[in-house]
Amino acid sequence: MSLGGFSAGDHRAIAQATDDPLIVEPFFHHHSTGEANPAMSTTPLLNLHEYVRCIPDFPKPGIMFRDITPLLSHPAAFRETIGRMADHFRGRNITAIAAAEARGDPVGTTVWGRVPEQIRKLALLYAVSARHQTPRIDAEAVRWASDFVLHQTRRMLFMAQSHVAENPFHADCLKLFRKLREAPDQQMQRQHLLRAMRCKAADFDQMIITLVQQGDIVPVTIQTRTKTAQGYRLA
Repeated sequence: MSLGGFSAGDHRAIAQATDDPLIVEPFFHHHSTGEANPAMSTTPLLNLHEYVRCIPDFPKPGIMFRDITPLLSHPAAFRETIGRMADHFRGRNITAIAAAEARGDPVGTTVWGRVPEQIRKLALLYAVSARHQTPRIDAEAVRWASDFVLHQTRRMLFMAQSHVAENPFHADCLKLFRKLREAPDQQMQRQHLLRAMRCKAADFDQMIITLVQQGDIVPVTIQTRTKTAQGYRLA
């Protein structure tokens, strides 16, 4: 994130904001939101701040560097950190990163892996914009930044998956998807779809077989004015 447009005073304010405890509160402070986690209810909560070493003015004056090496080397503290992080996201139906990794999608995995960094940057900009003299990254800043980044990430990946092909066959499949997506009820008669694709019948049949086997499209029967016709619909 470029900070070239800010004044010297704003630079100091940003440095203070990055040292704000609100950045680490969600994970280093435990807030009960309901029933206790059974895996953590038998032992008292640790003060995880005690396992984070603060190094002032590093790597440059005005920056507070937080070293988590002591936390990583303490089994109980590290286990509780992982537990609190899991509690924070439990029940939110987060599957995007796992899905990208599971299907061997390096682009999706990389893009989703950058999401936390982008959220932190936008939350900081929101905080500086709201109170440039005493910026604080609060829950509203994080919520706004999260909604914006998640929306843009999903949109970017959707556009990439819709238009970026790995080979000519994949390009034809993406074209077929677009034709069905633009059709009424996302379905078309076979003869109309073949005409729209402007390809050989043998190549068309190979695409149809592959996409049906993958579960991307399903065969359907479409009622016309005079008879029923074979067609295909997006799954």
